[in-house]
Amino acid sequence: MRRILISLFAALLAGSLLQAQTLPSLLVNADAAALGAGGSAIAADATAFALENNTAAIPFSDKTVFAGVSYGLWQPSSAAKNQIAFSGWWNSGKRFAAGLYAKTFRYPSYTSINENGVPSQVDGPFSPSENIIGAGASFRILEGLSVGVTGRMAASTLAKDAKATAYGADISVCYKHDPIQLGLAFCNVGTKVSYGEDSSYPQPMMLRAGLSYRILEGLKAQAEADWLLAGGVVGGAGVEYCWNEKVIARTGYHIGTGILQGASFGTLGLGCRLSGFCLDAAWVYAGANHRNTLLVTLGYAF
Repeated sequence: MRRILISLFAALLAGSLLQAQTLPSLLVNADAAALGAGGSAIAADATAFALENNTAAIPFSDKTVFAGVSYGLWQPSSAAKNQIAFSGWWNSGKRFAAGLYAKTFRYPSYTSINENGVPSQVDGPFSPSENIIGAGASFRILEGLSVGVTGRMAASTLAKDAKATAYGADISVCYKHDPIQLGLAFCNVGTKVSYGEDSSYPQPMMLRAGLSYRILEGLKAQAEADWLLAGGVVGGAGVEYCWNEKVIARTGYHIGTGILQGASFGTLGLGCRLSGFCLDAAWVYAGANHRNTLLVTLGYAF
């Protein structure tokens, strides 16, 4: 039963699934700025959610503190999953930076069925969830090169008797030399996930690589390719234009292959900056599984 639940909830997130994956929330970014640009984030400038994007990018920011909250409604037409997240970091302004983040991902509720096919009158509806907390730090080792590491604990609950806890880490690198920024990371390296059965399941380990290029003042293009060790490549590309350092428009496209071949969609995004506050929104306008997904983030930086 637990094996079926694991495959079911991974499939609800990924679309077409060829192989069981656990902790699919690790593949869902909480940053609306990233989603608006097709999900390309590894080579982006550090936002409040840099610990999910690329921790190594923080030392290159001109901000001392950046914190934000996020709300997302994923796949509303098919599964209506909800995500709430918080992230923030502190930058020394020279070489060192550190931060914290937390995220909860909740699936639609369901009612247990007994062996006779009758809905349970005891357990009642149950809502599966995944909760993640993490901390990270980064250090600029050269003028244009920095490294970072983020550790996390993830707790997954698929049913009242199907719970698991896992520990993992991301190791990241960022290189910046205007107008180019490069990002590289090995993500979700950690313990296997067991829901109490004899078998266990790996976290969705992947290698991420990306490039951003500032075409001219206010206009930037970025792209990312991620290789999942379980099989498949995920990619995204997008552009953003910032007018007067206050209003930002974004668009992009995200594509998945292999175990995430259903995760292909087009995105649009808008953002505004005013007196240190940052408001970003992203909308998925195309894609069989993700259409009308909406993500909003609110942050403050100084």
